[in-house]
Amino acid sequence: MVSTKYNRTGACLLILALSAWATTGCTDATSDSSVASLPAESSASSSEPAGDSSSPSDNSEKDSSGKPKKLETIDDPCADECVKGGSVDVDHPVYGGMTVVPYWKKQSDDQESPRGSAAYALYQKGKSVGYVEDTDRQLLWFGTRPVGEPNLDTWNLENNSNVDKYGNVYLSYNGGVTVLTPTDQGYNSYESLPSEPNAFENASLKIDPSGEPTLTFDEDGISKDHHWDGNQFVETRGEQHPE
Repeated sequence: MVSTKYNRTGACLLILALSAWATTGCTDATSDSSVASLPAESSASSSEPAGDSSSPSDNSEKDSSGKPKKLETIDDPCADECVKGGSVDVDHPVYGGMTVVPYWKKQSDDQESPRGSAAYALYQKGKSVGYVEDTDRQLLWFGTRPVGEPNLDTWNLENNSNVDKYGNVYLSYNGGVTVLTPTDQGYNSYESLPSEPNAFENASLKIDPSGEPTLTFDEDGISKDHHWDGNQFVETRGEQHPE
């Protein structure tokens, strides 16, 4: 079975449980947005998604009552300056109820065609607790759905949600799909942000009524379906669509 793994680098951000600190640089962090007690924890031996993201390895980020801890509030630099591309309410396996807010940050007008970069923020109880910005690619759009009326052949959310049953969050940009996967540290795009070597470039997304996701994209000139195996997207055997 051919697997499509996320790579281990990408835009990085830390949300600190003990001190508010953030960066848009990258130093091999475990997640685009993560929770840690010290900046040094941003470097880990492995950044692969947990095999069972619904069962974190420990409860260190929960209070004595077993409820998710309230995270430190940080600045959301896009809140008043960028175009909000919708919002997605999520139930993070470690940090509980959160909201993912994608943004399109307008940079310039190129021959009357506006261009901007992608960003997203994480909110907990209405407060910003994380922010990631991808400035290295100019886009026409970034948000919870494609520009204009979605084509059901390329963006079909039969569950009426951007979240699949595994907790992955799907965002759209002109030219591809960004997938945010929950980890014990936060969310990780695993190089599916627009400027990165995204395996889901020009991918089609379908989430069936049960929440099962399918991403269809080209490999070696052949369009192939891929399903989530609990850790990554892998090719679905027997599902190929010759061009």
